[in-house]
Amino acid sequence: MAVTPILLSLICWIYSDSGDFPEKRHKLYEHGLDLLLGTWDERRGIDREAKNQIYKSLSKTKKKSLLNFIAFSKFQEKQRLLFDLDEICAIIAQFLDIDFEDAHEVLSDIESQHGIIIERAQEIYSFSHLTFQEFFAAKSIIEKFSSDSQHIFYQHFGDRDWREVFLLVFSMLKKPDELLMSLKEAIDSQILNDLKLRGLLAYLCRSESQDQGIRKGGILRLNYLDLLFGTILNFQSIYDTGFSLSQSLADHPDKAFSLDYGLLNSLDLAFVRIREKLPGSSGFQVGKEFISSLEKLKSLLPQPDKDFLGWWHDNGHDWNQNLKETLDKHMGMSQYWQLTHQQKDIISTCLYSSQLLLNCIKISDFVSPKVQAIIEDNLLDF
Repeated sequence: MAVTPILLSLICWIYSDSGDFPEKRHKLYEHGLDLLLGTWDERRGIDREAKNQIYKSLSKTKKKSLLNFIAFSKFQEKQRLLFDLDEICAIIAQFLDIDFEDAHEVLSDIESQHGIIIERAQEIYSFSHLTFQEFFAAKSIIEKFSSDSQHIFYQHFGDRDWREVFLLVFSMLKKPDELLMSLKEAIDSQILNDLKLRGLLAYLCRSESQDQGIRKGGILRLNYLDLLFGTILNFQSIYDTGFSLSQSLADHPDKAFSLDYGLLNSLDLAFVRIREKLPGSSGFQVGKEFISSLEKLKSLLPQPDKDFLGWWHDNGHDWNQNLKETLDKHMGMSQYWQLTHQQKDIISTCLYSSQLLLNCIKISDFVSPKVQAIIEDNLLDF
């Protein structure tokens, strides 16, 4: 958090004010923003003069609600960070039911008194740190939370830009059980609604695990699939790089040089995954025949300074085909090759959302043991 002067100062103020730091991140932010919004001045008898009487008359709670509204309004847009002057004044005017001139003065008071919103360039504004915007957006969701407002979770739970917002929401939400279960069902449905994806993930989970006893619940299953698909994507990169290298040598030899290094680096990374990360983190046992086949393929490749391109020109197509056959045989990748880009994106989003769901459970003090057990045991169970 302490990467800008205002955040570093805020942390120092919190410690000076209380002699300690709150354990929960949202409480740390809450305490710090209370200081910024006036408590610090009040305790020292400082009276900052506001340009606008409307803003001066607002209670601290109303000021927080205004900042919540500004943050959440912008966070729903594709471009989430920067406001132009007309845009931010319109948001302020809407919330306070005032005209543009008064809204502009309110904006000036927010900037000069607290430093929470600042002018980045002429008539271009943003929150002084993304942390503030994420926190206020989360507070806005909590403030108006109901069954009618839960669409925001289904709409953005797979969006990585919303990750910190949702973690903050679940750290504050008092009754999260029903929403967590609904999100679990929504995540699973992404796969269940596609028969090919459902069959592929079921095959990967069961055919590789039944004999080795590595499937003990949703957490293990998620860790396994996440690492496995990371490894698959790594091998996909190797195959694609090899294919591009062959094409470049045939059509544009002068542009092929960097691809040989890319292929060798991807292969080295794949070996780390398949021999260390995947077995160590998920219990997946890599067959000796698979390792032997990969090592044989790798041993055939010359180093880039040993006329790699000339070797690839003569042997690359056969080497790449042997790699594909090895992956089909030992990792069942023949099914993965046939997926569309959209289906691969669904898998990526599903795995990301599943991990976020588990993190939301972990960060919450209010999840019931029953719901936690159901999700952790049954997530991604096809």
